[in-house]
Amino acid sequence: MADGSITLTFYANDIVGKIGSAEVNIIKDIVTPVIIINSPAEGEKFGKKAPSFNLNVSDLNLAAIWYSLDGGVTNFTVNATGTIDQTAWKALANGEVTITFYARDIAGNEASEGITVIKSVPSGLDPGVIITIAIVSIVGGIAVISVVYIFMKKRMTPA
Repeated sequence: MADGSITLTFYANDIVGKIGSAEVNIIKDIVTPVIIINSPAEGEKFGKKAPSFNLNVSDLNLAAIWYSLDGGVTNFTVNATGTIDQTAWKALANGEVTITFYARDIAGNEASEGITVIKSVPSGLDPGVIITIAIVSIVGGIAVISVVYIFMKKRMTPA
């Protein structure tokens, strides 16, 4: 019997031979949802900003989609597109991160697909900060030298 709507008919008869019946419609669903991860790509690198995701999830009776960054201990309910929770992403160490997406239909059939990405947040100061410090130091040094030069020139000039 294929998946879909099924009508079950129940019959009963009493001792005098009268037959009664009742019908109930049920949905047969033994097919698990299908999850296709469009993005992020396997091995893609991300820094401080949490990655966005895009999924295709197919199931006639889809009930829920969620993801986990820790094998299912902590779950985040989502739609087929979105962004990984920034607070959870920030708490992860640098290195490989497996994002597992899950889907469940109303019959309880569940599927999962995982993708491994790389979190790479540089340690130390941001290169932009280092450049700013260098520029401010050079400009400040030139200003100090200029002030000292002017001061010394005024001191040496006879009145």
